Amino acid sequence: MRWKDINTATRLARFFTEEIDLPGRLKDRENKKIKNINTQKDKENSGVEQRFQDKIKSWEFSVKQMGFKLEEELLNRILYLNPKIEQNITNAAYCKDFQEFTAYFITRRDYENCDNEELGQLAQLHTAFQQEIDKIITSRAP
Repeated sequence: MRWKDINTATRLARFFTEEIDLPGRLKDRENKKIKNINTQKDKENSGVEQRFQDKIKSWEFSVKQMGFKLEEELLNRILYLNPKIEQNITNAAYCKDFQEFTAYFITRRDYENCDNEELGQLAQLHTAFQQEIDKIITSRAP
């Protein structure tokens, strides 16, 4: 996996993981002050750290799968939640980026039999992408 992909996978894993399930090294500063700081070895071997590393690996796989089917520009817009929205769009359903991502999602779900973990990640990303589109559309409204 390329350096960019692993960074993207780590960012997505962190974005879609609740604060309580993040390793101590990634929690916000207030939580770090409250909790005792373990040694680096304890952090590396903790169950929370291992589960987070598993999430990163899972996101790496999902990103790689998406890279096989989606154009790089579209893939980047999806992964960074930065949709390209035409001026006259008033609903996410009419956004070309959203339509293409939805078509990919349906293909993976229905025809390519992706596993439950990948399906869940695609659903999370799809929802976040739609919410970002809706937020942009709402901010444009007069």
